[in-house]
Amino acid sequence: MEHVPLFPFGFGLSYTSFHYSNLNFKKQTLKPYEKQTILFRVTNNGTVTADEVVQLYLSHQNVPFRVPSMELIRYCRITLEPGESKEVSFNLLPEDLMVINMEGEKQWYPGYIHVFAGGALPTERSLELGAAQPATGSFILVPDSSERQ
Repeated sequence: MEHVPLFPFGFGLSYTSFHYSNLNFKKQTLKPYEKQTILFRVTNNGTVTADEVVQLYLSHQNVPFRVPSMELIRYCRITLEPGESKEVSFNLLPEDLMVINMEGEKQWYPGYIHVFAGGALPTERSLELGAAQPATGSFILVPDSSERQ
């Protein structure tokens, strides 16, 4: 989809605001059969206790065939007291990092994978509606010549 939705996925109203920061990866370079761990911090900047549905999106770069611009890959609900911060981690399996090719088959495609951790689809429209700026980063999926693929 090339159009921006009026109300992005995951967008909702809250009585507080959240801040996403310190996005890190267990590995910066990943072979196809390896798992990835993504860590980041979520802070409740407001004055009331609130829940946040934390969402993790991936965006594969430079794939020569059509793939989604962003894919929701994990989510969880957390509760934060006013001013409280929590470190959130998501573990990605090798299958989570595959793309669907034009034949409908899952395959590895080496290249950069951009990561977005936030409370809504990471678009300008989400920010216009008041969503928190997502924490972002990238890691590299490298080609592998072993038999483990």
